[in-house]
Amino acid sequence: MNDMYENYMRDLALVYFKAKPLVVIESRKSHCAYTEAIVWARKHGLFTRYLMLADSKGQKHLALAIAQNEDRPNQLETLLDERHCYTRRQFQIIMGNLMGYKLDDCIEYVDSRLSRTCGCELCGGATPETRLDDEARLARTVRHV
Repeated sequence: MNDMYENYMRDLALVYFKAKPLVVIESRKSHCAYTEAIVWARKHGLFTRYLMLADSKGQKHLALAIAQNEDRPNQLETLLDERHCYTRRQFQIIMGNLMGYKLDDCIEYVDSRLSRTCGCELCGGATPETRLDDEARLARTVRHV
């Protein structure tokens, strides 16, 4: 199994034991964790909400929000719907808090390069910087003849 699978399953267990309020499992990052989480969450009485989340290129993929109750997934949907009301920094701090991270950890994340270059919808969507990173990644993978 890959690291994403292990991270997702760990976070799912933390939600089950009420140590984390919400986990969002994206099928594009670990289809195995996504499918297992559906069964596991239902078996253990956790609340699930299906989402379609965009990657850095704007393509939508299945995701699953899992929590002890429907409050956090509802707040997540509202935040995603109202993304345009926030700066990227504000959005990421609110998102991190919603996922159960401490404010200091959220601020540390938004000050990192990853927060500025991740174009997924959970990080606020594509930016000019994420598009440049995508182009650079593509250029590195193109083989010259």
